[in-house]
Amino acid sequence: MKKTIHGTGGGGGKGGGSVHTPTEAPNTLSTNAVVTLVDLLGEGEIEGLVNGAQSVYFDDTPLQNADGSYNFEGVTLKSNNGTPSQDYLPGFAESASEEAFNVKVIHEQPVIRTVGRQETNELRVKIGLDALTEYANT
Repeated sequence: MKKTIHGTGGGGGKGGGSVHTPTEAPNTLSTNAVVTLVDLLGEGEIEGLVNGAQSVYFDDTPLQNADGSYNFEGVTLKSNNGTPSQDYLPGFAESASEEAFNVKVIHEQPVIRTVGRQETNELRVKIGLDALTEYANT
């Protein structure tokens, strides 16, 4: 047995009704994100930024315009020119570099590596394991 269902105003088709045009709500979201970034431009002593904050760009937009106005608020710019006697940048109490040796230990032999930097005062060793399993023949 078939029953016919009748209705009106379905918003489209032959039933009539009005068409709703979607609208986008205004963007009321705000954020206060803080980024601390070190960008290394060279190794050893350099001349520095040619035009100060005008030499720093974010997505092709200069931090500072030629008239002295800024395109971004809340940016603090510090720079060092790479001299041996310079202090490190404030806000960064330490620096680190990673050196991968990529050695697979497959026997009960020690793996010995030498760190060649005399100024090294701390090491972090990362060891990766495929799995921790034990096989027993019973």
